[in-house]
Amino acid sequence: MAACSLLVESPRELLSQAIIDVVRSFPESHRQIFVQVRYQGRRVDEAARALNISVTEARQILEQCERKLIRDLKEFRRSTYSSLLQTRPLDL
Repeated sequence: MAACSLLVESPRELLSQAIIDVVRSFPESHRQIFVQVRYQGRRVDEAARALNISVTEARQILEQCERKLIRDLKEFRRSTYSSLLQTRPLDL
């Protein structure tokens, strides 16, 4: 009987995990504002008020987080796409 090969993780799953890893690396206060605005759909002023910070500070934090996310995901793309060309099968 021939061995069945399955790809362990799809590119989408790898990307999702990379995003989660970057967001988890943010300091707690940065993560809170980022998640509230980008994932929960709150307006910046609402999230700033909830966290007792100024809107300006909230915007600066979001900008820092987004720059880090973009930078880290560029590195992820460089390292991942070359390894995706070499699939990692799981023999069952």
